[in-house]
Amino acid sequence: MQAVVIGGGAGARRAAGWLAAQGGAVTLITGGPDQPDQGALPEGRGAWIGDGGAPGRLLYGGTQALSLDRGVRIGGRTLALPLSARTLAQAIPASALIPAGRGWARARGAIELAELIGGGQEQRSLADWFRRRFGSTAFDLIYADYCQRRFGDPAEISCNVARLIHGASDQPPGALHAPLQPLALPAAVQVIRAPVDRIADGAVHTPEGAFSGRIFVDAPPATVLGWLGVPEQEGVHVDARRLTARSRVTVCVRGSQELPFETHVLDSSVRFYRITRPGLLPGFAHLADRLIAHYALDANAAALPDSALIQDAVDGLVRLGIPAQGAGAILRREPDGQPVWSGIHLSRLRRYALALEERGVRPVGRIGTHSLRDPSEEMGYLQRICEDSASVRACIRDCLEPPVQDPGRAHLRRIVDR
Repeated sequence: MQAVVIGGGAGARRAAGWLAAQGGAVTLITGGPDQPDQGALPEGRGAWIGDGGAPGRLLYGGTQALSLDRGVRIGGRTLALPLSARTLAQAIPASALIPAGRGWARARGAIELAELIGGGQEQRSLADWFRRRFGSTAFDLIYADYCQRRFGDPAEISCNVARLIHGASDQPPGALHAPLQPLALPAAVQVIRAPVDRIADGAVHTPEGAFSGRIFVDAPPATVLGWLGVPEQEGVHVDARRLTARSRVTVCVRGSQELPFETHVLDSSVRFYRITRPGLLPGFAHLADRLIAHYALDANAAALPDSALIQDAVDGLVRLGIPAQGAGAILRREPDGQPVWSGIHLSRLRRYALALEERGVRPVGRIGTHSLRDPSEEMGYLQRICEDSASVRACIRDCLEPPVQDPGRAHLRRIVDR
């Protein structure tokens, strides 16, 4: 199979590596020069190990199942996940314990009543989903600020985010599919560093020439429609422009190693939402004295210079009581790498997928599919999308959209476990 993959991010590189591993002749068009330090940091959270762990080994050259500790940082302390009832109570100010307990009891009572009489409260936003299960007080004290920094305004973000991140899952707890090495491309992948002019007649046209084959794109929807020359009057442009995303930025600085591997930050005084210790991953011993601060930034904040973001990470860690310094910091940007699932995003995504399907183009990666899934789940999607009779809409629905199950009794003590 001859394939052309468009995109300069990790999703495009994963797709190109997987396609090459299947014996295909693959051309990767990155759109420009590689980003600096692209391979210096472990990408995202890694991928979860499941029954289908093998495809990840094709990309990373080897994996290891790790049992890594996770925690939350709140009120100047790091609490281990999952939180016990006692530590959860410690995370809530004493003055708010009684109203939080009453709110939780009312929420559980409403769930019990809904199960008896059928129906229930309508849930449109992420805030609706949490308040129905845990009450407004607990949501406002513990999760609202974290949600704002990671996903955006919880009143605007669809409740499907909660179903995906906190809903039923077959992923084993604690096991991590960690890269032993940075995302390296096989020699069989031809890399073209040139901008895309257009996609037409089954080929990708660039200043370096035209490249034919099955076309896979890991780029923002509005950009892809521009390459395809889709007329504005078709209306799908409106959907594409509203499938917005934030930029993912990771800042790696020297810092204290007393934290667990992954720490979710439930403290509104900082701009990042998570801290990780990359030195605990196999193959990253050279980062043993480092911490990584994870950001999801809107366009105006993402435009800040590297020096400002590095200083922000150092200042934020110090405010949290974690010693840190910015000397020798490493920063990586992934533009449009954090999809914003707002409003009726699933309907818009389906209409966009239909437009691509009609033109023989297959979206891949977090940016291309507008997905929040982990890399291992991308592998299952890639296997499906490469089938001759595969429907783009069906692949997105079956592999990337939230699970149908939506447990009413979700536990607040595990609320940021993923």
